[in-house]
Amino acid sequence: MDEHQVFDDIKELRSAIALLRELLKTINDEKEIWFTKKSALREQITSLISGLKESKSARDKSTAQVKLSKEKREGLNDKRKELQKEVKVLEKERTAMMQKLNLDKPPMVLKKSIEHLERKMETEALPFNKEKELMAKIKEIKKKLEECKGVDEVSKKLSLARKELSRIGMQSQEFHLEVTAKAKLSQEKHVALVENAKSIDHLRKEEKESTKKALFYKEVYNILSDSLKEYLDHLQKMTGEVVEIKEKKKKEKIARNQEMLEEKGKSVEEKIKLKKKLTKDDLLLFQATNN
Repeated sequence: MDEHQVFDDIKELRSAIALLRELLKTINDEKEIWFTKKSALREQITSLISGLKESKSARDKSTAQVKLSKEKREGLNDKRKELQKEVKVLEKERTAMMQKLNLDKPPMVLKKSIEHLERKMETEALPFNKEKELMAKIKEIKKKLEECKGVDEVSKKLSLARKELSRIGMQSQEFHLEVTAKAKLSQEKHVALVENAKSIDHLRKEEKESTKKALFYKEVYNILSDSLKEYLDHLQKMTGEVVEIKEKKKKEKIARNQEMLEEKGKSVEEKIKLKKKLTKDDLLLFQATNN
């Protein structure tokens, strides 16, 4: 191969290698960008999944609390309905007993009437006739009160039932407010859970795309790396050829010089045979050829 052609080929090959190395750096940078993004997305997804599990646990716990509160509220509502029925029954029973005894006032009112009359007798200076009249009235009311002991018992039961009904009503209202608040909280957690799940799906799509691009640039990088290796191997081979050419030229030059010396040596020997005068160069040449 022509030496100049080899040098031109080497120059062109080195230029191609420089461009290829620059391109490899660009491709590698792009590859690392996508792999870094993929890793960041994976960490983000892992973190969100962990949070999602905690949120799901919190939501399920909140939902269970809502269910429990509802059951308690329903139990109280059932009890309240029973008490409402009981109150109605006791009211009817007391009304019937009062009608039967011809009472226009409940026993409690009669008791208060007795207390009022007794206090009046104790605190006021009344004429004998008036005092006697009050005593007769007290006796009459007491007799009536004695007759309506059953009404009094029913009234006590009715009073207790009404108090219990009021207490349960308040408790039921508290549970209702509690259920409403917990249900709202549970719904908020559910909405947040759904949003987080959507975010994870979106990030997974991004991760998939990032992985696809990262692997694409990795494949391109590997192909270019193989090409660079081939170019470098070829450069090494061509450099070896240059060395061989130079070595060959060197040997050829030495051979030519040796041949030239031998020719000149023969010329000097001829002069010596003919006993011609030798020049300084002839003497040096004769010395060189004999060494």
